[in-house]
Amino acid sequence: MLKAIALGLAAGLTPLCALADEVGQVTATLGGEERTWYAISVKRGEETASTASLKNSKRLSSLTIQAHPEPRFTTSDVLSLDADWFGLAAAGKAPTTVEILYLPQGMSNPFYTTDQVETRPVMTFDTLAIDGETGQTTGSFTARLCRVAKLYEAPDTSDCLDLEGRFDTQLRIR
Repeated sequence: MLKAIALGLAAGLTPLCALADEVGQVTATLGGEERTWYAISVKRGEETASTASLKNSKRLSSLTIQAHPEPRFTTSDVLSLDADWFGLAAAGKAPTTVEILYLPQGMSNPFYTTDQVETRPVMTFDTLAIDGETGQTTGSFTARLCRVAKLYEAPDTSDCLDLEGRFDTQLRIR
């Protein structure tokens, strides 16, 4: 459930907040409020870590967009979009699974998720282009996210936020 957040933290972005570059944006209405979040990348020596990435393989492909409220790394107010496909990912090909998380207080509780919510999230990809180690994607999403008071608890379906938006970001191909 929290794989996108773990990826960002594992990428070692935390100590490099000031050195982040914006690589994309997620614009959305969350609970009636219009918002913008940012996908970022950080260069460390010869390596580049990005909060927007795609692992594309013949068996299972996975896309993650971890978006921050400003174009710098933070663990609070993070919106995470995840999509998985059986086989190669492609524009126009519906993901097999989609999970969206909103972490208003970071890894602290509570948070909002689409996991175990009756209304399944939808993510569509208008473009999904790959060029070597980089890529670009644009698309849209809709979801109902419900509050989880503590990790591993079921979501409270009486406390939910509707989410609808678009993404446009560069991708790091893994």
